[in-house]
Amino acid sequence: MKLRRFIAIAFAALIGLASSAQASLKAGDLDPAFNPGAAVYGAIYSIAVQPDGKLLIGGYFNAYGGAPRNGIARLNPDGSLDGNFQDGTDPSVFDTSSYYVRSIALQPDGKVVIGGYVSAVSNWVTIGIARLNTNGTLDTSFHSAAAGAEVQYCMFLNCDYYPGTVYSTAVQPDGKVLVGGDFTRYNLAIHNGVARLNADGSVDSGFQNPLPFGASINSIAIQSDGKVIVGGNGGIARLNTNGSRDTSFVATAQNPVYSVALQSGGKALIGGSFNSVNGTNRNCIARLNTNGTLDTTFQNGLSGADNAVASIAVQPNGKVLIGGYFTLINGVSRTRLARLNADGTLDASFQNGMAGTDDTVYSVARQSDGKVLLGGNFTTINGASLPFLARLYGTVPLVLNNFGVTSNQYGFNLTGESNTLAVVEASTNFVNWTPLSTNILGGAPFHISGSNTTTYQKRIYRARSP
Repeated sequence: MKLRRFIAIAFAALIGLASSAQASLKAGDLDPAFNPGAAVYGAIYSIAVQPDGKLLIGGYFNAYGGAPRNGIARLNPDGSLDGNFQDGTDPSVFDTSSYYVRSIALQPDGKVVIGGYVSAVSNWVTIGIARLNTNGTLDTSFHSAAAGAEVQYCMFLNCDYYPGTVYSTAVQPDGKVLVGGDFTRYNLAIHNGVARLNADGSVDSGFQNPLPFGASINSIAIQSDGKVIVGGNGGIARLNTNGSRDTSFVATAQNPVYSVALQSGGKALIGGSFNSVNGTNRNCIARLNTNGTLDTTFQNGLSGADNAVASIAVQPNGKVLIGGYFTLINGVSRTRLARLNADGTLDASFQNGMAGTDDTVYSVARQSDGKVLLGGNFTTINGASLPFLARLYGTVPLVLNNFGVTSNQYGFNLTGESNTLAVVEASTNFVNWTPLSTNILGGAPFHISGSNTTTYQKRIYRARSP
């Protein structure tokens, strides 16, 4: 059964009585239904949303909600710890004092691929990467007899290999796993910053490694045609399905690229600490056409971000959420979190007049209901104490307000974000719902009214976004 998402506040109306509520929430407000409090004790670098609405967080922490959780945890939709994931029978804790999880990728079967600076999980040597079963226990069938990610250090012609770091992981439709990070070989084979693994964790020898611009890859994005865009400390490139460099993709960026996100039309958004793309001024955020040329319709003539953009998430309506180190976007105050319109201009309706975060936002993720998850090194957001993890309204919630009823008439207003499709329905039992109207919201409240209220002892109304 296909589940439809509901963004609704419902009101029950008794004959002869009236109730009302005022819609005061704005896009960028904190979601009061999500309250992890001070549950997590360290920075969060990565967030992944499961199909069932539960959340996986990865970072540099050793506890959540008082329970030991080293670097990886799963949360319920309200932010509380899911005790069924790494429940203590096999906690899969990292057997080293130096660990952190930088990347989380979900497989279709529910297993979880994690990447970071890791040397062992549950006493199992697994450098840089591991795969967990659906309950958080270690999947020992993955990467079982391999060295993992390693980086070479040389001094006076004497070279040795040390554990490397995996910054990005991505699962292909065929089950193979792409890994990017700071390493010069993977499973003892030379791979500069990017490699592809088979479903069992072994290196895919059919995937070449042509990248000449350094060993650190920070972000990986898989196109619908199977080609792969990688961003790293040496800039940006696109790889063919066999790993060879796609020379038809002409993008160049000065200074590191930390995040790559694909839009529905195939264009690529890139964020980082660069100030030039393909020789044209672009500060920390830019958009590329499908061939890698600069999309001059995005951020054209604008000042961009005054500091690095670390994470990008694209909304279905084409708007772009960004998080990072910045305090200004296009010359307007936005402290480490902002939303851009489709042309790169600042969306003034998001985080308008709000305090933002007091420290870096490393990860921005979207839920299917439009809400926005943030992870980072912050301790407060919008003036509230929410260390390292928070959830915001990504759009103005649908609200039914100014409800009134007479002997045979009812009426109320529907408010929400402009251009939102909203369906209003009624029920007498919370089970069977009858559609009353379908509306595309504008800037003003939409008034809904009807008659025959004397038929009901009670009636419940709700608004939802299909």
